[in-house]
Amino acid sequence: NFGFLRYGMMGMNEERTAMTKSSGPPPATTPAWPRLNHGERETLREVLIHGPLPRAEIARRLGVSRASLTRVTRSLLEHGLIIEGATEQRAWTGRPSELFDITPTARHFFGVKLTGDTIFAAVIDLGAHEVATVEEALTSRDVADVVKRIAAIYTELSGAFDDIVAGGVCVAGDLTQDRKVVVGSPFLGWEGVPLATILTDE
Repeated sequence: NFGFLRYGMMGMNEERTAMTKSSGPPPATTPAWPRLNHGERETLREVLIHGPLPRAEIARRLGVSRASLTRVTRSLLEHGLIIEGATEQRAWTGRPSELFDITPTARHFFGVKLTGDTIFAAVIDLGAHEVATVEEALTSRDVADVVKRIAAIYTELSGAFDDIVAGGVCVAGDLTQDRKVVVGSPFLGWEGVPLATILTDE
């Protein structure tokens, strides 16, 4: 079984920003992931999975009024997470509808899969497309060594993608319910490893 562990990027981002500040002028602010309410998250999920979609179809799927959805989509548009542009004639008669779609380049995410002998890493855009990948042999299963390699790969990839806002690690084994601690991973020989905390601090 593979468990998916989520962790924050704060430690890595702070370290990179501090290095940049010490060697030159202040860098441009990397857009963080915005705080979305329930309606915004649900709308974004519908567009990601089923889009492009017109406003009326999204409202129907979520069981909300078009007026309510208009407020939600306005917020997502302001955050740059979705775009509105293409039109589609949904029926033989009636006015064409503008479609909402994901803005793939709005944010990026960092993902890692650990097996007993390999690290697979990738940067994924908001449209769930792989835009960069790294694969390397796992020369040591020691937790500190593995975390060091993950951090090094992240540093390499974040040089090209400075808007990575979240990360996750897929581990062969069992995790706690909050997906922060590796309870046991036979392939890696790990037990009770608070990997999410270690990676966030790194």
